[in-house]
Amino acid sequence: MTETPSGHPEVTFERATLTDVQNALIARCSQIGGMVSEQNTNTVTCSGQLQGQQAVMAQLLLGNSYSTTPVRKVRFVMDANGDSVHVVAFDWVETTMAMGQVHSAEMSSNNSRNALQESLDRLKGKFEDAHPKPKHETVAGDVIHVTAYMCSSYDQAGAGNRVKHYQKGDSLTVYARNTIYDRISANGAPQEWIVDGSCTQ
Repeated sequence: MTETPSGHPEVTFERATLTDVQNALIARCSQIGGMVSEQNTNTVTCSGQLQGQQAVMAQLLLGNSYSTTPVRKVRFVMDANGDSVHVVAFDWVETTMAMGQVHSAEMSSNNSRNALQESLDRLKGKFEDAHPKPKHETVAGDVIHVTAYMCSSYDQAGAGNRVKHYQKGDSLTVYARNTIYDRISANGAPQEWIVDGSCTQ
């Protein structure tokens, strides 16, 4: 299983609120044929009956011929921190005996936890694709810190001759803008141009 601080599947949604993430989890639960059996500000529990061989094995381990069809439950615990929401998932299987006792067992196999982690990762990616980080349009006086592996500057705004390559860690001062181009310099002589955003991708 992928190592996580909690030891359980977990993920952090950026640019999100508790309500955003709660709605995303509820929608995902419905999409896979489950139902929400518990919901409050910080938790969502998705439940679904096991089918076929999984149900048979779970019933053998937890119940008997008089117990209910085993149900898999996943509880998502959410914690907001600024504009991000951290989610930790706990999953288990339970069945109810004839006299009402509930027997349960944690889903702790690597396969089940990895599958749940992958599902959370996909949900995070889908959410963040739909909520992209707002683009900051540079203005004169801004300092660009190069985070791209490499970006090139040119001798004019538009198709021009390459002046030099900048690398990750370089700092560039913006002197002016021209449509999508920034006039920049690393040494105080503003004579080069870059495509806005090309050095911070």
